[in-house]
Amino acid sequence: MDAPLTRVPAEFVGKARTFRSRIEAADTIAIRVIQTTSRMLTDRMQRHPVPRPEILAAVSRAWRVVMPPTGRISQELTLDRKALCIVETRLCPQRYHVSAWEADAWEPGVAVVRLSLRIAPYTRLSLSIQNLCCASLHALGRRFERGCQRTDDAIIADLAALAAAHEALVEQPEGSSFDLPVADGRWLGSVLDVRTATGPQRMPVARTFVEG
Repeated sequence: MDAPLTRVPAEFVGKARTFRSRIEAADTIAIRVIQTTSRMLTDRMQRHPVPRPEILAAVSRAWRVVMPPTGRISQELTLDRKALCIVETRLCPQRYHVSAWEADAWEPGVAVVRLSLRIAPYTRLSLSIQNLCCASLHALGRRFERGCQRTDDAIIADLAALAAAHEALVEQPEGSSFDLPVADGRWLGSVLDVRTATGPQRMPVARTFVEG
C-alpha cells in the first residue's frame, strides 16, 4: 500500500474526480427513478393489496429505460402480471468513515451497490441497498495512473471484480488486508467496518491500485 505521504499526480486525481462526477450525475437520476417508482407502488398498495399490471409494467420500463446506463454493472428484472423483482448492481458516489478516524474525517470515493426492489400481492414494497465495496479517490487516481485501459468501462469492470469478491472478503476479520488481481492490475486495501450514508457496513475498501 502506498506510503502515507505519497501523492497521486494532480493529472490523475483530476481524472478520478471527473469520473466520480460522472457517476454522481448518473446517481442523481437513478435516485429520482427509485423514488418515483417506489411512490407509484406504495400509492397503489395503500388503495389495494394487489399491484396493477399496468403499474408494474411502468415501473419495469422506467428501470430499463430511464435508469441511466452510466455506472450500471448488471440488471436482473422479473415481471409478471402481479409481481415484480428488480436487482441492479451499479456505482454510486460514496463518502465513508472509519471509527478510528477523527469524527469529521470522511473520505470520498465510489461504491458498488446492489439495489433490490420487490413487490407482490398482499406484501409491502421491499427496497434495499447493499454496499458491496468502495474505492477511495486515491485508489481511483492510482487506477488512472497505473492502469493501461483508462476508459470508464475498463475501470468499472475492475470495480465490478472487487464487488464480486465481497462475500469472500467480508468473512475475514475487520482490518484484514487484501490484494485482489483484476484485469488491469491489483486493488490493495482493507476489510473495514465503515459508516456510510446508508448506515454501518463491513466491506472491502480499496485504498490504492498497483500494476499487475
